[in-house]
Amino acid sequence: MSFLYRYAKGLHYERREITYQSITHAMLFMDDQLYLGSNRKELKIAIEKIVIYANDVLGFSIKPNWHIYSLEDKSIDMMGYTISSTGQVEIRDRNFIRARRMCIRYENQGNFLTYRQCRRICSYKGYFLNSNTDYAYKKYNFKKIVTYASQKISEQERSKNAIQEC
Repeated sequence: MSFLYRYAKGLHYERREITYQSITHAMLFMDDQLYLGSNRKELKIAIEKIVIYANDVLGFSIKPNWHIYSLEDKSIDMMGYTISSTGQVEIRDRNFIRARRMCIRYENQGNFLTYRQCRRICSYKGYFLNSNTDYAYKKYNFKKIVTYASQKISEQERSKNAIQEC
């Protein structure tokens, strides 16, 4: 994937003896690829070149259902977040609902979670810290729950290590 990234960032076009980058920003994460550019026509040409390069040189194919759209029309949905054109970062709906259910479960179970539930809560920590969810963070007292969960995980791991040492 790094070869594909370097190839994409190296694509240029020329207008009136001035060279411009076809792709201004690129992000590759696992099987997701996001390319941003200021010129729609040149971005389409660049992506077609990337598809050919990936197929011919790297030996893997990119699905033909790729598309180009304006950020004003549709937000970017990648890696569990949705990013709007205004810069608003929100957790993907289904991830937020799962995290909220875990918070409610913590309250309903008398401030107790199992080890597996604690691991799930800790995995949602990054979603809340890196998005615009301040209201929900305070409402569900997420900081308290994550602190409890991380302490419980730490205790469990220490007891596991103590048993292995004996």
